[in-house]
Amino acid sequence: MQINIKSNKSFIIKILSPIAVILVLADILMGITLIVEYDKELMPTFVFLCTFTVVFVTAMLTVYFYNGKRYEFSDTEIICYKRDKLLDRINIDDIHLIKYYKFKPSYMFPIFIAQVESGGCWSLHVWKKDGTKKILRFFSAKDAQLLKEQLFGDLLEII
Repeated sequence: MQINIKSNKSFIIKILSPIAVILVLADILMGITLIVEYDKELMPTFVFLCTFTVVFVTAMLTVYFYNGKRYEFSDTEIICYKRDKLLDRINIDDIHLIKYYKFKPSYMFPIFIAQVESGGCWSLHVWKKDGTKKILRFFSAKDAQLLKEQLFGDLLEII
């Protein structure tokens, strides 16, 4: 059996989109306030907020449309590709343990590196029998559950 999964960042957009909506609403309300009653002291704040909103939304769209890695999971190996170039092959017989860390609200600020003992949520942490570790990034909880049910079973631990 083979499962193909693309590095998925759309769930990151789902988490950050409420912040973008709040920023846009703040821009609109501040713009209406400036139209109704012009205040020179409010103008620099308005310009800064608009600039920050544009940068934030542009960064979100860049993350969404960026072509990440592609993974092929099978009964014998895990193959990693980036832009259709082979990056790595991991033999299943060489794997000791795989852990997947789900997103938790306490990860909001140190989202990728802290709060998780081995470094990062939304990732598959693959420990090989020789003691080395490989991190496969940007998997949704649904992807991890699919891998656990159909391929890895007890080898994959979802935390």
